[in-house]
Amino acid sequence: MTDVSWIKLSFFMFTVSFIILLSSVQEVNGQSYITEDIKNKIEKELTLKDNNVPDTGFILIYSDTAWRGDIAVSDSSYSTEGELFQKIPVLCKTSDYYSFYFYKTNSPGYLLVAVIQDGKLLNLIGTTSEYGSFSFSGKCKQSNRIPDFTVSIQKSEYSQNDIALISGSVKYQISKTIKLEILDPNGDLVQTEFVTIEPDKSYMTLLRLAGGFSKDGLYTIKAQYGFSTDIIEKKFTIKPKNMETQQIPKQSLSTQNTLELKNSASNISFGTITVDRTKYEINYGQNTLVQISGEVISADGGLPVYITMEHPDGTLSESKVRTGSNNQFSTFVNLDSKHPSGIYKISATYKNLKSETIGFELSTEKEKTPPQKPITIPSWVKNTAKWWSDGQITDSDFTDGIEFLIKEGTIKLDKKSVKTTTSTTIPVWIKNNAKWWSEGSIKNEDFVKGIEYLIENGIIKVN
Repeated sequence: MTDVSWIKLSFFMFTVSFIILLSSVQEVNGQSYITEDIKNKIEKELTLKDNNVPDTGFILIYSDTAWRGDIAVSDSSYSTEGELFQKIPVLCKTSDYYSFYFYKTNSPGYLLVAVIQDGKLLNLIGTTSEYGSFSFSGKCKQSNRIPDFTVSIQKSEYSQNDIALISGSVKYQISKTIKLEILDPNGDLVQTEFVTIEPDKSYMTLLRLAGGFSKDGLYTIKAQYGFSTDIIEKKFTIKPKNMETQQIPKQSLSTQNTLELKNSASNISFGTITVDRTKYEINYGQNTLVQISGEVISADGGLPVYITMEHPDGTLSESKVRTGSNNQFSTFVNLDSKHPSGIYKISATYKNLKSETIGFELSTEKEKTPPQKPITIPSWVKNTAKWWSDGQITDSDFTDGIEFLIKEGTIKLDKKSVKTTTSTTIPVWIKNNAKWWSEGSIKNEDFVKGIEYLIENGIIKVN
């Protein structure tokens, strides 16, 4: 049988089985919600290569209203909810059984659920009744394909504080991320990374070997993707410090604006990187943009360039920059006066090649504490304070007088917020302060503390 004949026969068999399934779906109140548009969408899902994934089924939910559902496959179960269309991948291994229960959470509208696996339509059921619900179950289909994803690490041996590059690819785009677990020499989990899968189905991440990587010895990377139970392992070693027989040369810092991107290990040149300036100065409260740009040789399908910037305090910041059709890349880093002054080192990684460093110097102005002006209060106010402390005038007379002097600017104070709960009682210590201040025993600043207390508690109103 020719390929063309086989395709025609396969399409005929699919059309027949699809029509049979459609005819088995109940129509409520004579309203058909399986429109031509929905039928075409299901047919398209059945032909997508990314849906033909080992041990994986997909729940296709079509609706014009809100819904909820309970999903149980093999030994796992969970609930989900949403509106309109949703596509949910589920683990569905050979001989596993599944059962689903769905219902509408709104009165009007329709809800239609289809289950597909390996290009086959396993179930199709729906409802248009008010708050309608339905359940169904079935058995997963056999899948003989082997999951296909890779993982690699740039080197097999590292030192403390090195940066390790982990990369790989996947064959089927069934998840947005791939899970990486790193175990120390004792088998204890050090770090878990969920690395984003790029549109070309590749992934890459940079791992700083610090913190939890303090032990020397053999480390293990475990990679797992999608619903597959397969795990790929890679090993690398962190060398003990006392066994390092030679001093590792530090990466050179270029004082020029532009540096050739050349891998220090292989001496392979893969482009250029440019920092728009070699020195920046930032005044307090200001910021500046540092432009990092460059060009790579033979950009492959828009693969990203990973930019790593080491700050003077040793902290790292990383960014992923896309290359354009002209093989060029550009990004901006926002720095403000809170960043530490010193030398910033920048390196680039592209397709497993890491460059040497180019740098710039940053000088930042820190916050200056303005000198406090001495508090001045006219000497005649002391007479008022003395009369009050001696009981010659009332509390109300004293507070009214101070309030007037503040509003007129005779006594200048910083604005104070008033507490939610206020008081009408003046503490004894404030009257004592007034007495001592009138006698010259304490400074103006000490007397003002009492005035500020009266403002904060709403006894003196200055608004």
